Amino acid sequence: MIITGINATGGMSLQNLPPIPTGYYFAVVSNIPNGFDILVSTSYSIPSGFSLVTSDTWDPSRNGVGNNLSNNNLALRTTANNNTTFTTKQIFKGDKVIMSFKMYNTGGLGDNLIVGIAQTGLVNSGQWTGSTAGFYNAGFYDDGPYIINNNETFSTGLTKLRNAGDIIDLAIDEPNKKMWKRINGNPWMALDAAQTTDVGADPATNTGGINISALIGL
Repeated sequence: MIITGINATGGMSLQNLPPIPTGYYFAVVSNIPNGFDILVSTSYSIPSGFSLVTSDTWDPSRNGVGNNLSNNNLALRTTANNNTTFTTKQIFKGDKVIMSFKMYNTGGLGDNLIVGIAQTGLVNSGQWTGSTAGFYNAGFYDDGPYIINNNETFSTGLTKLRNAGDIIDLAIDEPNKKMWKRINGNPWMALDAAQTTDVGADPATNTGGINISALIGL
């Protein structure tokens, strides 16, 4: 804690406090022959109050076993099944941030790709489910469901991450403990531009989305 002076009422004034880490990082699970590129810019609109992460990379020290990183650690190519790879972007208290990813390939696989956040050192299994996965993760599967702390919830109307070149935006609102996703700039949580399962979902207004308040330590 940094105390910088006395305020007008005689009390202590606290300023320039360092951000408080949560231990959660953006992360993906990728299966052969898939991969993700981190995008440091986007042509899609950013919700008011949120910021796009533009200086992030995949973390070589937290790369899934057998996965290959390239392009200055912006490109992830999967060479082994079901491994979690973390980015260098940690979620801090008060963060309202968006990460943008581009699908490299899909290979027609389902229920094996996840985009989300997880605690490093506590989530190491690929699927983020089962007794060995721990209770420190939240994300979206490629075939529609979302997962929070091992519990998979099927929402078949959610957009599927199936197409090479798809751009996935993941929005995390730490103060309100919410997450949203969109595909290729379509409405947040949408099936496509004309049909949604979470009508009116919008991070800017804290409308809809997935409640992630159950995440331990967030």
